[in-house]
Amino acid sequence: MSLHRITCDFLLFTALIHFMGITCLPAICNLDCQVNINKTVLAKFCSASAFKLQGRCCVNTTSPDQLDIIGIDLQQCGMTQKKFSQGIDGINTLQFIYLQGNDIDALNITDFHRNTGIQNLSIPVNLSCPGGIKSWESIEIKTSETTCVGEKNPCISEKLTCPLNSHCVHSGIDMSECLCDEDYHGYKCMNKGKFPTVPFAIGITASTVALCIFLWCTQRRYVKSDVKNK
Repeated sequence: MSLHRITCDFLLFTALIHFMGITCLPAICNLDCQVNINKTVLAKFCSASAFKLQGRCCVNTTSPDQLDIIGIDLQQCGMTQKKFSQGIDGINTLQFIYLQGNDIDALNITDFHRNTGIQNLSIPVNLSCPGGIKSWESIEIKTSETTCVGEKNPCISEKLTCPLNSHCVHSGIDMSECLCDEDYHGYKCMNKGKFPTVPFAIGITASTVALCIFLWCTQRRYVKSDVKNK
């Protein structure tokens, strides 16, 4: 089978998937774990909330263009800090996370990326809640697990302020950033008005094309010299 045929088939398959609104779940949702997902707290919540349980994940399927993963149960799934962090990379809608029963040495705030609405985080009892007590409404320590309840918004809980023409935005556990107010952009949000998207894009495109032409012309000279020498 030719490369051209394979490429065409792949493009047709991709277009069909997009047209049908099919979105693939991340691999971490399809792990084979020791705990029966149907007997977990997440499964009961998912069923009661009219969400859909897919593998180890509770998914909100109301949006036709994307799947919002509300919760994930990874109890006794052989998780490590690296596997977990890499597995949920790109997921920013998690509210319920269950990690107890795994041999995890540590968990940092960056392992949870940009998830800003975590209501329940259950972790092995040897671990502390990422960000500490100031990042959660409450912390419950039990025999076999620690539960971090209610992720706080540091913009509100710590009364963070931002420079003029910008505002504080919650961007993860114990993380925040300052974004420009509407109609402001640029360095320290000092430029008023809409960002000149079209001129900027034209400028970038033109400079890229010019650079490509320059490199093509200069490199062709060396290619021709090599051919003559051979």
